[in-house]
Amino acid sequence: MSGLGVWTVLQMANAKEVVRKLKGKVSRFLRRQAAKLPALLSSWYGLAVAALLLALISGYSFSSIDVAVRNGVLQSDLIAPADFSYIDHRATQLARESEASKVLPIYEYNPAIGRDAVAYFNTEWEKLRTQFQQEVAAHPGILPTHEESAAMRQFVKQFASEAVRSQLFRGEVVLAILASKGFSPELQRRIAEAIGEVTSRYIYEDDAVEVLPRRITIRNIETAEQGEVRSIELVSLFEAQRRLHRQLQSILSTSEADKVYDTLKSLVGVNLVYSEQLTRAAKDLAEARVRPVVVNYKKNQLIAKYGERVDQQLLDSIRMLSDRGSWKKRTVKVIGYFVLLLGILIGLKRFCQLSRIEQLEPSKSFALLCIILLIQIGVIRLAVAYSGHLLTLFGAENTFYNQPQFLLPFALAALLAAFLLDSTAAQTCALLTGIFTGFITEGEMVLVAYAVMSGIAAAYAVKEYQHRNSITKAGLIISGVNILTILIELLINGQTSWQAYLLNVAYGFIGGLLTASIASLMIPIVESIFDILTDVKLLELSNMDLPLLRDLAATAAGTYQHSLAVSSLAEAAAEAIGANSLLVRVGCYYHDVGKMMAPEMFIENQAGRENPHDRMDPKRSASVITGHVRKGILLAEEHGLPQQIIDLIPQHHGTRKLHYFYNKALEKYSKTGDPVKEEHYRYPGPKPQTREAAIVMMADSAEASVRSLDEPTPENIRNIVKLVTEDILADGQLDECTLTIKEFNLVREALVEALCSVYHQRVKYPGFNRPELEETEGGLPETRPAAQKVDAGAAKPAIGDKKKKKVSAPGGKL
Repeated sequence: MSGLGVWTVLQMANAKEVVRKLKGKVSRFLRRQAAKLPALLSSWYGLAVAALLLALISGYSFSSIDVAVRNGVLQSDLIAPADFSYIDHRATQLARESEASKVLPIYEYNPAIGRDAVAYFNTEWEKLRTQFQQEVAAHPGILPTHEESAAMRQFVKQFASEAVRSQLFRGEVVLAILASKGFSPELQRRIAEAIGEVTSRYIYEDDAVEVLPRRITIRNIETAEQGEVRSIELVSLFEAQRRLHRQLQSILSTSEADKVYDTLKSLVGVNLVYSEQLTRAAKDLAEARVRPVVVNYKKNQLIAKYGERVDQQLLDSIRMLSDRGSWKKRTVKVIGYFVLLLGILIGLKRFCQLSRIEQLEPSKSFALLCIILLIQIGVIRLAVAYSGHLLTLFGAENTFYNQPQFLLPFALAALLAAFLLDSTAAQTCALLTGIFTGFITEGEMVLVAYAVMSGIAAAYAVKEYQHRNSITKAGLIISGVNILTILIELLINGQTSWQAYLLNVAYGFIGGLLTASIASLMIPIVESIFDILTDVKLLELSNMDLPLLRDLAATAAGTYQHSLAVSSLAEAAAEAIGANSLLVRVGCYYHDVGKMMAPEMFIENQAGRENPHDRMDPKRSASVITGHVRKGILLAEEHGLPQQIIDLIPQHHGTRKLHYFYNKALEKYSKTGDPVKEEHYRYPGPKPQTREAAIVMMADSAEASVRSLDEPTPENIRNIVKLVTEDILADGQLDECTLTIKEFNLVREALVEALCSVYHQRVKYPGFNRPELEETEGGLPETRPAAQKVDAGAAKPAIGDKKKKKVSAPGGKL
């Protein structure tokens, strides 16, 4: 290769190193910033901010209806933001006026007027007849006859002139006519009947004829009875008097009738009078019976289209929406939501503290739930807000026949919680999503029930997350529950249209798949932000072709083989107590990556070569050995390993003492009298904080100690494992984790069984083993490097190499 080619290769290698270090710095910065988020959200300030954000998303309207109108023309489609109704005062007034117009005018009828007229006529007639009879008696020779005589005419004339005038019969002519008839009782009866017949009719004033409707209501003032009467049944005063005239003409001669009529027409009076008071009261009652006209709009209903002129009704609707969305009302509404949601978040925080989700500490799990709920509610709010516009775009209506809201990923938060936390947290998210859906849709129970059922399906759809297709399976389960819920709701609502079933079932099926699709995109992002270690992430990290593991195998082959061996032991031990065996196995792959920085300083990588520590000061050797922990953490952070894996690097050593170098220092400095501080010969810690870290510590020490045995018989293995693990326990290394004594014993037994299975007795092959090598593994020469003694892909390496250098105390692996 030319010099230029070498220089190019070196430059590329340097560039890759720079990029790797830069990525590591960025990753560490992001981790530090993300680590602050849980504490911030768990504070009262964080709770208030989260509650305010949720309140704004759930209940605040950011748009004003007023801006949609310009110059009396709508500038955009007017969509009802929610179910609402208002009283249309103008329509109500029109309806009341219409009802009032249907009320017939009320006329008061006084039947006593006709009776009084007849009675008055009879009284006056009787008075005159009595007087006439008295005059006849005083003149015996004068008797009324049909045939008039001169004497009779003279008598009548004299009577008419001398008779006492009555209030009714005042004219001499009329008196003469009646006297000539002898005031006959028959004539009296017939005239009285005529008067009674005329005055018994409904008689109204002559000037009311032009305003009289076709029908009226008549109220009898004596009996208070009311009834409708056609106007044709009424007569005016003039017509009634003319009727009396015609009746008199049938009784008397025309000339006589005219004279008598002039006298008797005053008896015919108005007995039907319009009552303004009663009519007004009836109209008021009719108006009062009219219920206010309520204009109802369903959520996402199209009220008016773009470009429509704003009429009075539309103007009222816009004013109502504007008033409904006024700043004051929206602010008051948000304040109410804020107080309620603050209480909910406080309860959610307490739930995270009590549930003790194993993967995350309470503050981090609370922060995660807050974030995914914010995302969930934001998605629902946006989708619900714009679903009406989509329906309008396609010319559809938002009815139960067509509910595009079933497309929404209501189970997103629950599905994320199920994958990243546990089923209990997922169920909590499902219930909270239902509550928030009720806030957003203003109590649309169909969607509330749908959201809760979909979320609960997500909570129980996730059993394990070791494959990416687990999300797809969960999505199909959610789709099935969505369809079942939709069918039930359609049946409850009495839907009979098969199109409704087909369309909404399609919405529910797509909604489940959409939920899974969004979740598959978000899970890696949320994993990274909150440093959550899922099974899928662990399986990805277990790939031996990853750069960090490849570098470990190439640079420190002995450490690599040791890591594989410890991973097998630790996995078996974790399974024995129900710990996270996958985390333990993968964590062991990376627990000693720091040794790559100086592999020759560790005995498993020396392969029989000179040990550099033989020429080093014990304190310096201890510093080099313990330094691989800090270097391992830096390497892990640069390669973006999850925090749970990084934590195993220092915790699997805890604060254990390096017995070999400590004893060597005591022996060396005892001659000079220099003090030997024990803390200089201990790992920096911290001690194991979890059961998994404790298992890795025990497995790491057990594997190293058994490797040092000359005769790894089951009895020796059991004894040394017991000695090493009890030393760990006595040193207080397990004081800060939750491992119980019972679990401690189970872990130790599992380690013993796994090690015994590795160091089982082997069959000798005659002719291939020299006497001094009869006990070596597979008869291979002892001088070959440890990395060559096993298959590169073997899960359990040859850890029975007996000729390696031994430490001076159990568990003192370098």
